[in-house]
Amino acid sequence: MQMTIKVEDNIVLLGAPRSGTSFLTSILHNPPNRVCLSEPREIDELTQSSNSPKEFVSGLLVFMEQVRDSIARGIPVENRIDPLTGGLAENYAVRYEKSSGNWEISSGFQWQSQNIPIPMKKFQLLVKRNAPLVAVVDQLIDCPDLTVFGMLRDPIATILSWRSLDLPISQGHLYAAELISSELRGLVTEPNLLLRQVKILNWIFERVSTYVPMHAIICYEDLMDDPYSALAPTGLTIPRKVSPLHSRNSSIYYDHSEADRIWELIEKHAPHILMFQDGRYGKTRENRTSSA
Repeated sequence: MQMTIKVEDNIVLLGAPRSGTSFLTSILHNPPNRVCLSEPREIDELTQSSNSPKEFVSGLLVFMEQVRDSIARGIPVENRIDPLTGGLAENYAVRYEKSSGNWEISSGFQWQSQNIPIPMKKFQLLVKRNAPLVAVVDQLIDCPDLTVFGMLRDPIATILSWRSLDLPISQGHLYAAELISSELRGLVTEPNLLLRQVKILNWIFERVSTYVPMHAIICYEDLMDDPYSALAPTGLTIPRKVSPLHSRNSSIYYDHSEADRIWELIEKHAPHILMFQDGRYGKTRENRTSSA
């Protein structure tokens, strides 16, 4: 089954942090036909000001229409820009090798306001944000004229990526989503950090796989293997040729000695990860390492 996306549709992309959503957003950005916003700060402001999930979703839809109006009027729109390329940032946290065996992390983006040339009134507007939109995906999916896509990645690689950086999720928190979801607020009371991260990721898998149609869920491994085939069922097209991609599931920056312990916790505490796509990321050790 292939989805059909109208030229004037609003689109949201959500998923697990560190699952490749920033990279996907960067290659889908294609003015004047499609404009992508990469985690606009206004969404975090909405999580602070909204009194309910419904109010948050209403505010998001209003924000998207305001962005459309700004673009049409030639008003600059803020985005996360890679200062080296001038395009959307592919990765928010970039590792730089300082010396053999030593590395540091730096920001991979700068906030910049840019004029976006749109010679036509009809264009697709995609907004990418992970945890807060996962928290309200059950409401987003019912919004008319809004298309929802999800993205997921091998759970062990996802958690190892979380634990290799200094982010809120590295400490077991998704603060913006916690403001919206009482269920998530309950999960983050788990005292064991690794188990808390497993439970959070299971919550993400549950909500994405429950509410987003399966043909609208993109897997990181599929995107790395063949982006054109991975996106074919979604109706999304890549505007430019993409160089051969390489999965980071076996990154040297991850502590792979934790993999077996993570898997043990997934087997005991993460049924939705295990069930995803009939056990795509589960069942055997071979399945878990084949895409690395």
